[in-house]
Amino acid sequence: MGQATRHFPDLEDSIGPVRQIVGFRNRIIHEYAEIDSEIVWAIVQNEVPRLLEESEALLKEYQCRPD
Repeated sequence: MGQATRHFPDLEDSIGPVRQIVGFRNRIIHEYAEIDSEIVWAIVQNEVPRLLEESEALLKEYQCRPD
């Protein structure tokens, strides 16, 4: 599923729909001519803020772990 899950196998448990996130990214990159901009904007408004919060919490947790 990508570099992130190879390095952090429990990422899917922490963030949630990693497969959908990766799939969405792949569609934007490879099928950009067929993308519905209203759907993309709805995802940006409704999902990205939650993903950002979860990602920031994970980074803080990771930084607090001893090496």
